[in-house]
Amino acid sequence: MNPEQQLSDALGSRGKAYDPAPIGFEEVTRRAGRIRRRRLTASIAATGLGLAGVVGIATTWNAPTGGQQIPPVATGSVHPTPFIDTVGPLSLSSVKRGAAPHVAYLFDGRVYSPGDIDEPLPNPRGVTSFGSYHGGWVTVRNNELVTQFDADGAVVRSGPGSGLSTDADGARHGFAINGTLYVGSPMAEGETAIALRSGSVFKGFVSGSRWIEERDGKTFLVSSDGNKHTRMPMLAPVRATSSTGDLYVGSGFDSVQVSSIDGSTKWESTAWIPESFSPDGTLVAALSPSEGLAKVARVAILDAKTGQRLAYFRLTEHSLELAGMPRWEDNSHILFGAKQLGNSQVALLRLGVDKSLVRATKVLDATHRQGFVISD
Repeated sequence: MNPEQQLSDALGSRGKAYDPAPIGFEEVTRRAGRIRRRRLTASIAATGLGLAGVVGIATTWNAPTGGQQIPPVATGSVHPTPFIDTVGPLSLSSVKRGAAPHVAYLFDGRVYSPGDIDEPLPNPRGVTSFGSYHGGWVTVRNNELVTQFDADGAVVRSGPGSGLSTDADGARHGFAINGTLYVGSPMAEGETAIALRSGSVFKGFVSGSRWIEERDGKTFLVSSDGNKHTRMPMLAPVRATSSTGDLYVGSGFDSVQVSSIDGSTKWESTAWIPESFSPDGTLVAALSPSEGLAKVARVAILDAKTGQRLAYFRLTEHSLELAGMPRWEDNSHILFGAKQLGNSQVALLRLGVDKSLVRATKVLDATHRQGFVISD
């Protein structure tokens, strides 16, 4: 299911997937011993450099936590570009190369993480979102099947569910499988299992380690222990939440609203579809569909409280299409995949709130390969 199809199907999200060749479990097992060591080494090195990540609803789980912000992209790799406002075919190779991504991403069945870590993801076919958990992985396939893998690539649990959400302090990550919400650390062992009420769907954390659930067409704010359920006035399906800004995105029949958990609507739009909040909750990444939701025309950064457009990039007018849903790299930059029309060349692009645009990866060939999925 590609991004355009996901938008037209109840405005779903989580990226464009190609059909990869499955990675055999034997290879996963062979590399398993190195995976844990490399993650530990990368975590220690990053902590020593002060690169601990601020983790929000749409940031990577692979970055070490500790309250510090991911550093901005290196000076010189972000620069004003004429491609923001001008139109015409654009070759991905002509976009200036910037710094490598500060978050993990999946391409062709392999996860590429900061620190030149390159490792296979178990059973990557159809993965639409993923994150690290307890030294292993949690993946979502086709936006509905959630699977937890341990560090050796073995399945811990799997079933229908939802999730990949991070609470405000970045120390806990949550996902739901078969009606149970699991909350724990991305690297350390130990977790809390909370039974969701019958028919409930976990939508994501807000402040105070509370979360939002949907049940029987209604929306509820749930206390951190899962015992108190407060009915929220907004009935529209929830698309995204902010664990720091107490905001969430609701999809109506003809518009999308950004609202506060107190029920007040901050703004609504028929032109933009908000996808995810920045780690600090002040900005939102959004898409602008065209041709009746058949294509994604633009990628943008909006003010989360007002909906004001701060930066955007035109895809269709540059003969490009979306090849990886936008995700936040830090509090001022998003990454998204782009593919040139007429061939199979793809790359990750970085758009800044300062209207800068650079290429974060080399240009790759996506023929018969899985496209980009950026870590939650």
